[in-house]
Amino acid sequence: MSMVEVLKVTNLKMWYFLEDGSKVRAVDGVTFTVFRGKTLGIVGESGSGKSSLAMTLIRILPLNAKIVEGSIEIATDKGFVDIVKLNESELRSKIRWKYISVIPQGAMNALNPFMKIGDQIVEAILLHENISKKEALERAKNILKYVGIDPSRLDSYPHELSGGQRQRAVIAMALATYPRVIVADEPTTALDVITQAQVIKLLKELQKKFNFGLIFITHDLSLIAQIADYVAVMYAGKIVEYGPLEKLFKEPLHPYTRALLEAIPRLYGEKRRLRGIPGTPPDLRSPPPGCRFHPRCPYADDICKKEEPQLKSVGDGRLVACHLVG
Repeated sequence: MSMVEVLKVTNLKMWYFLEDGSKVRAVDGVTFTVFRGKTLGIVGESGSGKSSLAMTLIRILPLNAKIVEGSIEIATDKGFVDIVKLNESELRSKIRWKYISVIPQGAMNALNPFMKIGDQIVEAILLHENISKKEALERAKNILKYVGIDPSRLDSYPHELSGGQRQRAVIAMALATYPRVIVADEPTTALDVITQAQVIKLLKELQKKFNFGLIFITHDLSLIAQIADYVAVMYAGKIVEYGPLEKLFKEPLHPYTRALLEAIPRLYGEKRRLRGIPGTPPDLRSPPPGCRFHPRCPYADDICKKEEPQLKSVGDGRLVACHLVG
């Protein structure tokens, strides 16, 4: 059965422009596709550009950030629309939250502390749907049921909810208009492992029910293993490896992917010493020439230090940006 594309990102570049005239190349030539009912996991160290990518996809950026190249095409009722070309008014009224929404980091920071949970969900619905406030309130009650919160909590303020309940409320807001794509930017940050597991289970159940495409962003490979169908590994603003979950975990091709997998403990199999990744991610104001991972890579050759590798197909739906592969 063919998969239906709901989001197509092509050669996306988003840079931060600093007061001293320098540029931080936070997202630098990213390309991927998201399919209806499937999850793309995006993983990498802190500073790899994951959260910058999340905010770029819905165009909620600070004043010193700019999309300098590329396209973000979202599936709408009238076909694909490149949201990079829309002005803020068009984006807010026609696309953002109606077709693509976000579950941001830190639920307490994402919710308005002076508004009741119900009012915040209803506001999102009324902004994008031509329905009455009574109908919007009824939908908000149903959405809270879907995420496992008693509808009576519509009258609660964020501080009256537990951490897990706040995270579920944020997920409810992202679902408010039944979008085709949801971007989950480290949605389990600061939650204990039990609550993390509950959130992962909830997202999988909701995706099965509403058939949305999900982008799940995290630095935790163990969470990726629980939820993703496909994985994109980010390093220094670029995707260095992409492929189906099982194949990427069983046979990582890029040295950075291998290093990430060797740094996490395993419950089963042969016992082995965990390995860290030496060094730190590069300064994206002046990234190193050639492959951006070469200063930390144990396999780096002369070509790695001079020529930037391109993301290329190696078969079986897999892509890798490494001179030493293939």
